[in-house]
Amino acid sequence: MKAITRLMGIMVLSVLIAAPALNAQTETAVKEQTKKQLKDGSGDQVKEQKRDQLHLNLTDEQEALMEQNKQGSKQFRAAFRETLTDEQLAILENQEMTREQKREAIKASLSEEQKEMIQEQNQVKDQNRQQLRSSLSSEQKKQVRQQLQQGENCETATAVQERTRQQAQKQAQMQAQQEAQQQQGSGNGGSGNGNGGK
Repeated sequence: MKAITRLMGIMVLSVLIAAPALNAQTETAVKEQTKKQLKDGSGDQVKEQKRDQLHLNLTDEQEALMEQNKQGSKQFRAAFRETLTDEQLAILENQEMTREQKREAIKASLSEEQKEMIQEQNQVKDQNRQQLRSSLSSEQKKQVRQQLQQGENCETATAVQERTRQQAQKQAQMQAQQEAQQQQGSGNGGSGNGNGGK
């Protein structure tokens, strides 16, 4: 009975030790990749690639409009970053906050000037979007709808990837438990029932 209790205790300890370590490894990798994307702008490149897939058959005029809009957005982001206070930068760099928590904290800390900048930029984006929409032919609109539908399928694939990642973590935890059991089994030395053969 003592051996079973000891085995259970070791299993619980191994899970408690292994689970945070596995989770930390996964989170660290994701955080590092996100941090890298923020620094080098490759996150924007991924967004741009996705956007580029949506306008394969645009006219030269529409392409020029899209490029102009993209450059305007880049200029706004750069100008807005310059207005961030040390407190706001600290919020953005805080590794313990979730994206939603950061968003709420930044939103609460915005100055009136920053709020006006965002409001003006949103109006410009709405105008640009409407201008582009009005220039699309019915065939182009149909293509965009089809491509957006395919994009929704990609989002479903992302959800599947997340489930797969979670399953891999569970498997690693189970493997750690099994290894702990094996170590416990080899620690007993196969002493039998403890009655000394009587």
